[in-house]
Amino acid sequence: MDRADVVIIGGGQAAAELVKSLRREAFAGSIHLIGDEDYLPYDRPPLSKGVMKTGVEMDRLAFLNAAGYEKHGVTVDLGVSATAIDPDARTVSTSDGRRIGYEVCVLATGARAVPAPWHGTSRVHSIRTYADAQELHAAIEAGAKRFLVVGGGYLGLETASSLAASGLDVSLVEATPQLLTGRASRFVSDWLKRQHEERGVEIFLGSMVAELEERDDTVHVRLANGTEVEADQVVFAVGALANLDLAKAVGAECGRGVLVDERCETTVAGVYAIGDVASYRTGSGGEARVESVFNATSQAKNLARVIAGKDLKASSVPTFWSDQVGVSIRLAGWVPPTVETNDVVTQEEDGWLVERYLGGRLVGVEAMNRLVDYMRILPEIADLRRKL
Repeated sequence: MDRADVVIIGGGQAAAELVKSLRREAFAGSIHLIGDEDYLPYDRPPLSKGVMKTGVEMDRLAFLNAAGYEKHGVTVDLGVSATAIDPDARTVSTSDGRRIGYEVCVLATGARAVPAPWHGTSRVHSIRTYADAQELHAAIEAGAKRFLVVGGGYLGLETASSLAASGLDVSLVEATPQLLTGRASRFVSDWLKRQHEERGVEIFLGSMVAELEERDDTVHVRLANGTEVEADQVVFAVGALANLDLAKAVGAECGRGVLVDERCETTVAGVYAIGDVASYRTGSGGEARVESVFNATSQAKNLARVIAGKDLKASSVPTFWSDQVGVSIRLAGWVPPTVETNDVVTQEEDGWLVERYLGGRLVGVEAMNRLVDYMRILPEIADLRRKL
């Protein structure tokens, strides 16, 4: 039986960052990474941009190449799934019939796209993996011109923006009355709606897809309000589900994600979780599951210090960014979807700043072309993950 001091299950940003951070913290133990895709851990935000449009090669997306993992002394298994964890024996079973012993097991299993409810069609796509993006790229190369994006969150909007910028006809449908519901201020939602529409994207709010049927080379869609839309391809981007099977099977407490403390430890001894699969346990016993590059990297860095036996550094509030409609929008702070904030907007010709307050406390900021103000305000934001 193989053994490693640290076994990392997952092949995303959190896994790659943990490898690098462990070695930066002078951790000298053995590391074994298990990834169920055939690729080394790679950068996913470009999937809805460069990969989808131009078919970027995988070697440009990987955080580390094979030589990098070899340099760090990491054993890497690709195209292999972890099938079970035995926390008493401290072993991980794999899909190829092996058992790997561990001192520390890290769940970095990420999340998967919410599956589309329509079956029997090859024209409905997710955009969560490199293979997903390659499929869309192939469809564009084959001549697809009309796209329907289902979902008005960040991924849906970024995908719509990228498609429209390529000269394609794009429609977007969102079930709630506004874009980015629970993810951004009303100002940002309305501003983005105008910007997308000015670039030719047709947006339908407050309506769901009632029927979807593939006929010959066209997808016919009827919305709940009776509107009919035709498209060559459909992108289904309505969110992601944390990959919790291993965590639940091992008995770890789960909500929308695997519940962890500030040390990234689950309720099972020796098992930790980082990245999109993890939910931070809030001060009131709730959970904050943050899907972002910031969350993946910051949790990996924190856990590396834990494993290396070092004190944790003070953490900052979550930060995000979104590239769409030709600009980069920066956001900071975690505001639960059910919380209403008092938003103060400062708008100029070339940019804007939104300060979000709750009970007189600054809890979030959103900015476009106001980087200096954004960076100045950042340290003042109260982290609601610890306050609520």
